[in-house]
Amino acid sequence: SIQYTLDDFARPPVGAQEYDLIALIYAHVPETTREAGMPLLMDALKPGGLFVVEVFSQTRSESGSGFGPQDAGLCIRVADLRKRFAGYELLILREEVVQLDEGRHAGPGTVARMVARKK
Repeated sequence: SIQYTLDDFARPPVGAQEYDLIALIYAHVPETTREAGMPLLMDALKPGGLFVVEVFSQTRSESGSGFGPQDAGLCIRVADLRKRFAGYELLILREEVVQLDEGRHAGPGTVARMVARKK
C-alpha cells in the first residue's frame, strides 16, 4: 500500500525525516518558491529515502523543444540539481530529449531527471 500527499511547494506541511520518497514531477514553480520549499522537502526525507525529479530543463529552448513553461526560470538545470543535492547519492542525474505523447505535448521535449538517495 502507498500513502501520499499533495501539498503547497513553498509551505509543505512536513516534519523532519518523515517520508521515504519525495517526487517532483513537472513541478514548475518560480525560483523564489523553489528556494523556500526545497530545503523543507529535503529535510522531510528519511535517511535512505529517494528524491525523484522530472521537469522540463532550462535548456529546452536551446534544444528547439517548445514544450514546458515559457519562463525559463520555472525550469531547472541539471547543474543546479547536482549542486543542491551534493550530499546525496545521485543514482540518476541527466538531461535528455524524450519523445512526449501527452495530449498537446507530442514530440521531443528536453527534461532534467534525477533520482537521489539521502545519506
